[in-house]
Amino acid sequence: MRRSLFAVLAVAALVTAASLLTAGSGCASFGEAGSPASDGGAGDVAVEPPRPRTVVVEAGWPSVATLDPSGDLRLTKIVVTVVDATDASRRVVKTASATEKGPYSFVDFNTSNLVDVTIELGEGSGRLLGYGERRRWSLATSDTVPVAARKRLLYFASGDRGDGQLRMFDLASASKAEPGMVELDAPALPSLAKPSALYVTTDGLLLVQAGQAPVAGGGGAGGAAQLSVIETGTHRLSKTISLASAFAAALPLGDGHRLLGAPAASAKKTTFAIVDIDTMAVTELPTGLQGGALSISAMATSPDGAHVAAVGSYDDGKNGEAPYAFIYDVGSPSANSTALASLVDVARGVRFMPDGKTVVVAGAKSDGEWATGALLFFDATGGALTQPTRSIALAARLTRAASLIIDPAGKSAYVGNEARYYGADQSCCGDLRVIDLASGQEAALFSYGADGPELELTEAIRLPYAPRRVLAGQSDNGNNVHGAVVELLQDSPRPVAVDYDQSQDIGSLDAIATPFGSRL
Repeated sequence: MRRSLFAVLAVAALVTAASLLTAGSGCASFGEAGSPASDGGAGDVAVEPPRPRTVVVEAGWPSVATLDPSGDLRLTKIVVTVVDATDASRRVVKTASATEKGPYSFVDFNTSNLVDVTIELGEGSGRLLGYGERRRWSLATSDTVPVAARKRLLYFASGDRGDGQLRMFDLASASKAEPGMVELDAPALPSLAKPSALYVTTDGLLLVQAGQAPVAGGGGAGGAAQLSVIETGTHRLSKTISLASAFAAALPLGDGHRLLGAPAASAKKTTFAIVDIDTMAVTELPTGLQGGALSISAMATSPDGAHVAAVGSYDDGKNGEAPYAFIYDVGSPSANSTALASLVDVARGVRFMPDGKTVVVAGAKSDGEWATGALLFFDATGGALTQPTRSIALAARLTRAASLIIDPAGKSAYVGNEARYYGADQSCCGDLRVIDLASGQEAALFSYGADGPELELTEAIRLPYAPRRVLAGQSDNGNNVHGAVVELLQDSPRPVAVDYDQSQDIGSLDAIATPFGSRL
């Protein structure tokens, strides 16, 4: 039976003031702190003492009119800001008219050789139409800073719709209040079947998707494992990278021109893979496990980007599957693996806390019907996840966690449950529960009841511009129900439905991405 997931969130919408959804309302999800800085290509460079410098900002505009925010008739001004990356008090701002598309020159700006640059395109009412950023650019390399200016778009892939159905929505539509969105009227994006990851590189130039080559007439069946790289300024397919086996999940490393891929059980592998997007080189990353097969359920990057945590299972070919956790220190030659069998029977979700020192694992212990779910907290500074420092028992329902998201303030955990079994007929449904991490108590619960689908927040992205909203993709875990996008609010544990129009049924949301956003 087909339903809309918005029904689940109707109560949330009723308790949310209309002002929260209007542009410029000041609804700042999880505070006004900036998103983590990304390396704009400077790498590890020596910081010079500040001195007067001439800085030139060169904007890169999309060549496709429907993607170019500077062509929006509502545009009234372009604001370019240059900030010393080592001292935010040193900053200079230039406001240009809608027709001044650069280059923008800043003469005798007193700064070190590392700068952060943003471009904001706004309309008279204050709504942001387009955005661009370049972090930690080294003026020792060049005093001209290239910045990709892009329309505010949300991309997503639907794993249960044909060839993956890679879609795009305008986050600054004239017909919707913030954070509403409308599907962009533009040529279709090239999609991969069975998508497992989607992200935009931090320079805003490339949209990267992991999946499998579509099979003609295959009804969503996938062929050879691939990565597709799409230019955000043209929406043309830039390159396709062949993989030896499909990824169950993938995460960008650093500026996103490299990624870490995790194996699916069908790959029969015990290694991860590092892919260099620019050179198309694929390098195996050993885990210390020999023989058998890994199946990775979830991965997460630490706030500083220096570490990756992953959870899943390992089947040694003799004793069946056992839950495992992995920690990878980015740049090291291998990943550390730890068996979790003494703690849980299944591990499906993992996230870092905002301090970067704690990893949270969502799992369950079986007593025959997956009756006991829990959040386990581990010290991530020792290089391996050993014994938990804290645990939170989930409500005593017959459940097992299927997904986990931690909000950027570290106040709440959003836990999607794979199934709930009860009664003689073993009817089931899933639910989404919100856990207050300070008290360990359940703050909110969303469920359809016995006939409903299984709910998850599959992925969340924090937008880098005010009001710094956090948008999450919501899925029904493949039960043929419309997916939804929700906004996570700082002051309420209840997600708020994002109002949007689309040309057709979008299916479940397996992955979402937006230029310059930071993935939670």
